Formats: sequence, C-alpha cells, structure tokens
Amino acid sequence: MAYDALVGQQPQRGVREYLGLLSLAARETEQGVDDALRTLLATEQPPSVAAVKALLSTRSALPPATVVHVEAVDLHRYDALLSAAAA
Repeated sequence: MAYDALVGQQPQRGVREYLGLLSLAARETEQGVDDALRTLLATEQPPSVAAVKALLSTRSALPPATVVHVEAVDLHRYDALLSAAAA
C-alpha cells in the first residue's frame, strides 16, 4: 500500500522514498515504521520518510492495527447453492 501511494503521488521519486522507508525500518524498528505508515495512510496524509521520522520522533504510542471482526457465515446458504447446482 505504501509503495503504491508513494509512486502514485510522486512518480519520479516514489521508488527512492520507498527505499528510504525500508532503510529507516532497518535502522529504527519495522513495527514503528509500519505503524507510522498505517497512521499516515489512514489519515490520508502523504507517506514520506520525513513524515514517518516525525511520527517516530514523537515517541507517542501510535494506534494499534485495526481489529477486524468477521461475522459468522451461514453455511446453509452455501449448501443450498451446492444442492441446486447438483440438481
């Protein structure tokens, strides 16, 4: 997602910015860079090395990854489709 956003916003510098983010993740923490990128993308701010460094330097806790809740699937509907296809 970050790569696509970087290349989409800055076609000439997107790859260089992405490599900078990978370098930053290697020097700092991968989790910190991931959290910062997720925060930037969620708030529709353009991702960049400078923006990620700014978020990392605040040392504030970034919000955790979104919790996904998947509803239970009614398998009776699927069984009905299979029964109809077999008939």
